[in-house]
Amino acid sequence: MTAAKLMTDHAPKYVRFDRATISDAVAPQIDENGGDYSSGVIRNVAVITRGEALGHGMWVDQTMLEQVQVLGNENAEGVKARFTHPTMSSDGLGRALGRVKNFKKWGDKVIADLHFFESAHNTPEGDLAEYVMLLTGEDATAAGLSIVFDVDQDEQEKYQIENMDSDGFDSPDPDNVQNLIHARVAQLRAADVVDEPAANPDGMFHRQSLSADAGAFLAFAVGHSDDKPSAMFGVDPERARAFFQRWLNENELEISQLGLSEMDPEKTDEGAANDTREAMLAEHTQFCKSFGLENGTAWFHEGLSFDQAMHKHCDVLREQCEQLQSSFDELQTKFDAIEYGETEPVTPASESDANQRTNFASMFNIRGSENN
Repeated sequence: MTAAKLMTDHAPKYVRFDRATISDAVAPQIDENGGDYSSGVIRNVAVITRGEALGHGMWVDQTMLEQVQVLGNENAEGVKARFTHPTMSSDGLGRALGRVKNFKKWGDKVIADLHFFESAHNTPEGDLAEYVMLLTGEDATAAGLSIVFDVDQDEQEKYQIENMDSDGFDSPDPDNVQNLIHARVAQLRAADVVDEPAANPDGMFHRQSLSADAGAFLAFAVGHSDDKPSAMFGVDPERARAFFQRWLNENELEISQLGLSEMDPEKTDEGAANDTREAMLAEHTQFCKSFGLENGTAWFHEGLSFDQAMHKHCDVLREQCEQLQSSFDELQTKFDAIEYGETEPVTPASESDANQRTNFASMFNIRGSENN
């Protein structure tokens, strides 16, 4: 049975996890011989959906959807698509499916067209293109992708700072009840076919190995590896490394090679990464409350410890006090220089003049104009 026939025979509800609904107007459409390479195309594939990026502690908002749409259409050749994400032991060679093009924003999601390479029908793992089209025909809700992108850390943190209150980050999106960080995209690298992708409930086939990625992230954070991974759970790897090294120094601890070799990346769980993220956010909030939004954020990004930041804060306050004292001294000098009137007492009339009429004006010592 062909993929096109399956699409006709099955009437899916286009719902997954009660979160994303695909309208019939933009349901996936399969053409086995169409597309840019005449090797098949699936049109209206879900690329990313507004909401929580499951397992990553981040929030996908309308701004990120627009970024994905714009970046996806920047290259006329489209964005590469692979069969599942590459892992630490696999770079994706032999799993290239084709190119994703024609990115369109549709309500709370971005959809696009997946054009299959001819070579995707003859890979070391078989006819992956046909498999994807057949599975999509059986279950249209499975027609989903998972994007691979570089985080725009500056814009992400800027948005976080703009929406800070006394309790920390307060998301302006009413649906983001957990106040997850709003993700921002610097570069769109790929859109891969996976099962249950984090930021796209309409996904398919194979879930990314979270434990392997967490292991790579942790190895970089503790200084065991110099291969910088992508951001994870909303935490930039450079920031995580700085935070971890500062924690070791403050507690006079070190990690030996033996200790690292005994760590099993497969046992690194989601909770540990979430703890790191929560600790980073809590520390940033403490800095802002103690030292003000501008200085607190700047010193936090510099990787200063709280004690180091406190010393800098004292220096700032001392400088401000000196400036105030200088201003006070200047005002005091001006105040002391003000002349308030007569400096000599008025001479009373003598007894011989007592019976004479006194000139009223003569009773005052009129100072010269040079003193005015």
